[in-house]
Amino acid sequence: MALSKIDVANMLTGTIPTSVGGTGSTAATLPASLINNTSIGNVTALPAAVEGMDRLATTAISSDVASVTFDVNHNNDSTFNNYSHYIIYIANFLGDGASGELKFRIGVSDSSDIKTADYMNQLFEYKPNAGSTIIAGADTNAGDIRMGNDVDFDNTSRPMFGEIHFYKKGNVGTSYKPGAYGFFYAENTNGYFGTWHFHGSYEVAHDINYAQIVPSTGNIAKGEFTLMGVRNS
Repeated sequence: MALSKIDVANMLTGTIPTSVGGTGSTAATLPASLINNTSIGNVTALPAAVEGMDRLATTAISSDVASVTFDVNHNNDSTFNNYSHYIIYIANFLGDGASGELKFRIGVSDSSDIKTADYMNQLFEYKPNAGSTIIAGADTNAGDIRMGNDVDFDNTSRPMFGEIHFYKKGNVGTSYKPGAYGFFYAENTNGYFGTWHFHGSYEVAHDINYAQIVPSTGNIAKGEFTLMGVRNS
């Protein structure tokens, strides 16, 4: 059987006719508008493994500041309605003070409205020296959620880092008291390093609109601080 017709033009140019699902274009590449996920403008969906967390803010400290404070929705920005679980990652922390405590506090109405009373907290650390190997602390009437005790803030021999998880009320209701938990890896003033595991709550029903990290002595001299939000859906 003889061939009756060969579409030489299309075969030689590589054009796929629209009649069989092609674009009819002779361009070397397909137009971006016809391809999903080739650029930010053409993204139609993220892989399920990465769509759950967003970086909301980051700050790098290179000179002394008294504290680091993140705004998490003081204006009821609808962007933040997508989140109820937040994480602050701390890396390469360095202070300029001697031994002290690292504290986590919340704020409500504005950045100066940082709550300094009515917290409950508990923390513990394994300390590998010849004395007490497990040290712990707790307070039912505290001024903060304590992240670490006896931290040698200005020690440069080992890195200090950690993370804080905290929550907004979400759909729980108006009586919900905000809480936080996490860990902080640090060296103490005796030259031993350890990881503080901490948790606590603010004992008044408020949503968290600000989150603050502050040392009890001196300043934060260096560090990278990143606020992440975990999407509700």
